[in-house]
Amino acid sequence: MRKKILFAILSFLFIALSVTAPRAEDNRYHLRFEFMVSGLHAGDFVLSYGFAPGEKTNLFQLETRGLIRWITKLRVKAKAEGTIGEDRKYRPDLYEVGYTNRRRERTVTVTFDEAGTGHPLIQTKGKSPEDDKRQADKVEPQWRVGTIDPINAVVEAIRKTKDHIENGAPKTFTLPVYDGRRRFDVEGEVGERLTRHIRRADFDVYRLILKPVPRAGFKDSHTELWSKFSFHIYLSADGQYIPIQIDAVGPGPVINLTEQCKSQADCLAMLEDE
Repeated sequence: MRKKILFAILSFLFIALSVTAPRAEDNRYHLRFEFMVSGLHAGDFVLSYGFAPGEKTNLFQLETRGLIRWITKLRVKAKAEGTIGEDRKYRPDLYEVGYTNRRRERTVTVTFDEAGTGHPLIQTKGKSPEDDKRQADKVEPQWRVGTIDPINAVVEAIRKTKDHIENGAPKTFTLPVYDGRRRFDVEGEVGERLTRHIRRADFDVYRLILKPVPRAGFKDSHTELWSKFSFHIYLSADGQYIPIQIDAVGPGPVINLTEQCKSQADCLAMLEDE
């Protein structure tokens, strides 16, 4: 049971509102979400990102709540650094994520070279460097070429939805993702425009469907679990394409946007105050 709950929470990382607030003052989006597992409020997280050309640092930070915190004691903090060129293509430089749960503390750092090849470093408290190196080496170098990190897989999927709707770009796409331990594809398809009832209100949204496809570094049992997942992301149809709800089809969470902040600091303060 504990492993299933933990897997449901972490699944959003691989592939992660009651009112619409003004756009953030720094032309970025700083969003706070709640996620529910089996009807329980399992946690809250912040996602901070932007689309404009230039150097970018996107952030994800998660705090579990209630019974789920008691069972897992899970906390996650991740950041992704890279550059968006004038061609609107994202080029990753660094992905770093730290996990803390009942059993371990682990930091995974991935640096990307000009070819987009990810070079991993895994550090786990209580383990020898050799053990972590063996984990990092499970994905062969050829699978790590031309990849992006999990945070920007979500951001890129949103950008591709915007590009399809506004410019007629293809409605289907595939994003090659590497998180330092696993290599997987995110297959995306832009769906229909519809009205979605979320947290006692109706929203005009676009449906974006994402499905993770394992490629390398997975245990057989995890490959089987991942094959059952797809994510329906409901993006606001007001020109901002903000993810208002993420519904995991399969044994995963339902995630709702609860706040759009003016700054990253504001969202993080709300996260830590609870």
